[in-house]
Amino acid sequence: MIEYIDTTIKATAGEDLVIVARGVDAFGDVLPGCSFNVFDGDNHLFMIEGILNADNIWEFYVPAEATKNLKGRYHYCMCDENHNTLCFKCPIYFI
Repeated sequence: MIEYIDTTIKATAGEDLVIVARGVDAFGDVLPGCSFNVFDGDNHLFMIEGILNADNIWEFYVPAEATKNLKGRYHYCMCDENHNTLCFKCPIYFI
């Protein structure tokens, strides 16, 4: 299960997840590469490389193994292909 509330994500831990997002530059052009990163405070937990679908939406396939022991509030951010952060860290809750 995944719920999106503005930039906050709520997801079921221990399940395969597909998180989707638009990744564009300042001109509105789709980024050539994008990754999804999850943090516990300053501790980087994992990174998922995105796959651009036919509708120019980035899909991040998060395996159940990556979240099986997570409960509560964490943070995520998206990065471009050069690992530059595209946004501030946003909350992601695993239930």
